[in-house]
Amino acid sequence: MISTDTVTKSNDRTLTGLTILQPGKRAAPTVYLEPLAEQVEKGRPLDSVIRQIAEIQITYKDQIPMDVSTLEHYETVRPLLSIQMCDPELNREYLKDKPHIPCGELAAFYRIEVAADQEGTVSIAVTESLLQSWGITKEHLHRDAVQAESERNPVCFYDMNDVMSEIMFSEKPENLFYQEEPLDIGFTPLYVLTNQNKVNGAGVLAQDGVLEKIGVLIGSDFYVLPSSIHEVLIVPDNGTMQLAELEDMVREVNATQVAPEEPFPIRSSIMTGRQRRWGVNRKRAF
Repeated sequence: MISTDTVTKSNDRTLTGLTILQPGKRAAPTVYLEPLAEQVEKGRPLDSVIRQIAEIQITYKDQIPMDVSTLEHYETVRPLLSIQMCDPELNREYLKDKPHIPCGELAAFYRIEVAADQEGTVSIAVTESLLQSWGITKEHLHRDAVQAESERNPVCFYDMNDVMSEIMFSEKPENLFYQEEPLDIGFTPLYVLTNQNKVNGAGVLAQDGVLEKIGVLIGSDFYVLPSSIHEVLIVPDNGTMQLAELEDMVREVNATQVAPEEPFPIRSSIMTGRQRRWGVNRKRAF
């Protein structure tokens, strides 16, 4: 059976999904047509695109990583839960059928990570209908997602210089999050807060105690710069950085380094290690 469906993706992007379901199968890969249409408009031959769609169907038709029937069993799903952050104002439609909780002015929602390899991850969003079928509350789901993430994909806090060394020289950065002593922050440092896999790493903001621990390590107020869904940047407030400069930094990263489905709008936030929540000064980039 061949079908097309309009799908609301993150940041309320509407895409057309093409699915070719083989007889006797319950799931199949979905190919989103808009990116391919853009390639055709730029000169890519149509027959090349058609071959690519066929290759995707042939390659992955027998490689669906999880039998969809297992989603009915919460104990099977529970260790695979993960947390993803988004802007609720930019995701009104996307969040309508998904359990989510506020996290500052962002929102945390939940996914099931069904497969992961060097090429990326395959995950399924938790919907309200799934939640009802499991017979649990949103609060129960959140607690289990935090625990699953902590065990499978722990919090990581890196010095930006170490991150750059990893990119350029493949030197593994030191995870500073579990240090017991305050850091020697030096002059205008920049840190990266993410998870071990560096995928949907901004979700660590939804875990209790993470920002409080950052405050203890830094020993001062700090700015949280949500640069993408995969990480946030932490800048100690030592009086040398102006809010406008930090907003420009995030705006440039969003415009040049981040895919359209991944950035947050411009937000900056002063935190202390004692605060349980984070307030934001909203500045729209788009």
